[in-house]
Amino acid sequence: MDDSLYELPGFEGAKYVCAPPLRKKEDVRCLWKGLADGTIQTVSTDHCSFTTEQKKLGREDFTKIPGGMPGVETRGILLYTYGVDQGRITLETMCRLLSENPAKLYGMYPVKGAIAPGSDADIVALRPGVKDVITASGQMQNVDYAL
Repeated sequence: MDDSLYELPGFEGAKYVCAPPLRKKEDVRCLWKGLADGTIQTVSTDHCSFTTEQKKLGREDFTKIPGGMPGVETRGILLYTYGVDQGRITLETMCRLLSENPAKLYGMYPVKGAIAPGSDADIVALRPGVKDVITASGQMQNVDYAL
């Protein structure tokens, strides 16, 4: 995603109001580079699942749009789809970004963030090659739109 989403017609761009704000395409390329070379150590979300109606609180005053976007439910699959599948990062890098590095940063490694004897068996199964569509109705999070 980049700052072009703010130009969507009507009030659609308000769904992307967040802090920090979305950036230019060149900035997005730099972020992918930082993920690949280890400059950026984790990918996380503050997950603000505001509904369209809640975002409309700022219809007359931009400063009243609730800031934030949903993301905790889709973060991993989007990182896989737009990172690993498109050759921007390796699968191993994705695992470090989402699991190993956060566990180390929070002092939980190797109980968390590793697949090893004595570690918790926290495992995610992905279905590479399967075409899925993320929809609002298919999510557990309380949003009425899909990013």
